[in-house]
Amino acid sequence: MVALFTLLSIIAVSIVVNRIATKALEHTGLSTEAARFQSYSAFTGTGFTTEEAEGVVNHPARRRIVMALMLLRNAGLVTAISTKASIRGRPQRRGYPGPRHHPRRRLVHRRAARTIQDPPGRHAGVVR
Repeated sequence: MVALFTLLSIIAVSIVVNRIATKALEHTGLSTEAARFQSYSAFTGTGFTTEEAEGVVNHPARRRIVMALMLLRNAGLVTAISTKASIRGRPQRRGYPGPRHHPRRRLVHRRAARTIQDPPGRHAGVVR
């Protein structure tokens, strides 16, 4: 439950950060629509080569805002992935050993260990 709350709060913070960046880009002289588009573009990591994008890159204040958005995106992405991993890594109910001890996973590990010990093409009785 805590991990789900963390994930939802990351999404909420991302939306707030984008709105703040949109307002900051508007204060540098971009129109509202262009500022919103450029902030979402920088935050999602999708770059578009347009005259608007060139205007953002060539303006020092806009460039700093966009660089901050890119860094915040990476921080949020890492946090979201680690939260997802912590959700998946915990046993869901009492008595269930969790995904690490799943029988199918043990079978895959046994097959991998057998392949390492006795590689294909090297069977007993085969002499080269």
